[in-house]
Amino acid sequence: MLNPHEHTDSGPVTPEIAGTVLDEQAADAVCLGALFLANPDLVDRIRAGGPYNELDEATLYGGGDEGYTDYPTMKSPTREEPAFATST
Repeated sequence: MLNPHEHTDSGPVTPEIAGTVLDEQAADAVCLGALFLANPDLVDRIRAGGPYNELDEATLYGGGDEGYTDYPTMKSPTREEPAFATST
């Protein structure tokens, strides 16, 4: 697996960084894991050129679902509004 950053604290890989790495044939694939966590509709956002939600690192590994299921999609304006339908 390739980390295209010079330092580990450089933030998540962006679609632009991934594109450069792939164009330069430095890797066959690039992981966008952190971006997928914060952007449940990442493929749509990449196609639209953004915008991208910022990852809230305080919610990682917290034991609950906050930060994993409540990021807004481009169609849902707030974090309080789930990006998917829940059954009641």
